[in-house]
Amino acid sequence: MTSSGARSTHANQSAQEFLAAVVSVLSPRTAQLTAALLRRIRVEIPELCEDGSLGALLKAGTEHLVVAALHAVQFDLELNRVEAPPAALQYARRLAQRGIGTVPLLRSHQLGLSVVLQRVLSEINRASTDPELTGPASVRVTASLFASTDRMSGQAVAAYEEERERWLRNRVLLRSEQVLPVLSRGDVDVRAMEQALNYRLGQRHVGVVAWCDETTSDGPRRLERLVMELSERVRGAGPPLLALHDESTMWAWLPSPDESDSDDPVGWAGADVGGDMWVAMGTPARGAEGFRLTHRQALSAYTVASTASAEERCRITAFSRIAPIAMMASDMEGLRAWVSTTLGGLAIDNASCRRLRTTLLVFLSSGGSFTSTAAQLRLHKNSVVYRVRQATEARGRPLADGRLDAELALLACHFLGSAVLRPVVTT
Repeated sequence: MTSSGARSTHANQSAQEFLAAVVSVLSPRTAQLTAALLRRIRVEIPELCEDGSLGALLKAGTEHLVVAALHAVQFDLELNRVEAPPAALQYARRLAQRGIGTVPLLRSHQLGLSVVLQRVLSEINRASTDPELTGPASVRVTASLFASTDRMSGQAVAAYEEERERWLRNRVLLRSEQVLPVLSRGDVDVRAMEQALNYRLGQRHVGVVAWCDETTSDGPRRLERLVMELSERVRGAGPPLLALHDESTMWAWLPSPDESDSDDPVGWAGADVGGDMWVAMGTPARGAEGFRLTHRQALSAYTVASTASAEERCRITAFSRIAPIAMMASDMEGLRAWVSTTLGGLAIDNASCRRLRTTLLVFLSSGGSFTSTAAQLRLHKNSVVYRVRQATEARGRPLADGRLDAELALLACHFLGSAVLRPVVTT
């Protein structure tokens, strides 16, 4: 070893010994340090400051985290030996059960890092004025506290996510079992079921089926969040009722405002459903019978939507828009043949025919208005006229000939896509 290397090693050892001595002075003051940190949390993260058992867990978890962080610094522990204390993990699990997000939890850890680091640095400067000791010691404690806090935060979040998943699954599966009697028979004791479900069956509600294509560990949590967002947009009286059907499908009922002047849930929701999630919705209905009816409608809309490929599928499918298609979709082979006969050359599964079908569907839905169609599709009116003419020629007969059938067939193509179209024949 060179002389410079030996000096560096000696300096590091001296800095660590000095740092260990500083932390040993702070260790008996852990309670004071924790109290200071809790005061900061109450001011800066008030959502964590509930009284009772949650407050007691916060205090215990915070104190144990402070002790663990100081212990890692004092004894220069390797990072893989740093573990979040059980009290801190239990607090994270309790937050998951209460539905409090991970952001406040992580902020509390970052705040703890700030408070502890500031106190240790102050003690370093009080203990010595020798820059050859205070400089390296400050660098070491900063690196150690950042690394240990990051590791323990990750462990706390992992405990939170695991508990949130378990809690959500247990909660909604229990309700799923209780919902089935309401769905399967009409002679249910409404008052008893309302008490069991903590949900008013006599109100007006909208049935929802939310699902994701991929079965992942966080699927139920993501679906719950999506349904809660939809419920907030509907602005009904009270929270929705959730029932996990399987790992990637959730049933829900959203309380619906009585004063709503629209029977189109998509219009209420206005939600940007993205990623790999989709929603099917029934129409608003009242009472226990309405509870069953809107659910059946949502299931029918789900059947239609899930028949299409993920690329062609609408993010939100409302039963009010596809009721005839839902009834016809029970016989897919017959529906496919009927679409082909009704639309002729428009029923080919390629991009140009898809563009013509979209234009013609909007045109027919707009009462045959070229101006309205152009506005909805953001096209020039002449472009709409040209496309409608092309679509009519591809179909092989005038629009007046079977106009209603043509509109229904176009709706089937819109919602079911390739499932009802003729594939492109290559030669």
